[in-house]
Amino acid sequence: MKKIIYIVFLSLFVFASGCKKTTDNTALCNNGVLDGGETEIDCGGPCTACPPAATFTAKLNGLWFTATSTPKTLYWTQNGPSLSIRASNPITAISVGLFFSTPTINQAENLNSASVNYNDNYIIQPRDSSSITVTSIDTLRKTISGTFRFTATAPPSNPMRVDSGTFTNLRIYQVQ
Repeated sequence: MKKIIYIVFLSLFVFASGCKKTTDNTALCNNGVLDGGETEIDCGGPCTACPPAATFTAKLNGLWFTATSTPKTLYWTQNGPSLSIRASNPITAISVGLFFSTPTINQAENLNSASVNYNDNYIIQPRDSSSITVTSIDTLRKTISGTFRFTATAPPSNPMRVDSGTFTNLRIYQVQ
């Protein structure tokens, strides 16, 4: 009888010590910090799946540009809701910047400002044409996608035509 009781207690001990306590880290999924087993800030691991990788491409005077560093989208409300996108390719030493007011989805709007840095600083001028269309804003995953085009000028009057611009799944970071 002692042997049976011993085996029962040993079995319970082995069973109980084999149980693993799980920690619920989902409360950390919206704090803007990479923590709690997330694979990216506030996504992956215990949180919702991360969005597909961000992309940013455009034709600059007919030649394709692709950002190789992760493009950044900043949102702030200091002087009214605005968005700024910065994308670069350190290998080619090219960077592209877009600045615009909070858009209406699927409605073409003018850029407030845009620039290309490539051997010179090309800046959009008041007479230059521009357009940006935001095709989606995912507020859960904090991403933005869309298309753009613009013409920018470097002094004295050297134009840079930017066509077929697309950005997909760019993470939005709020700036205070």
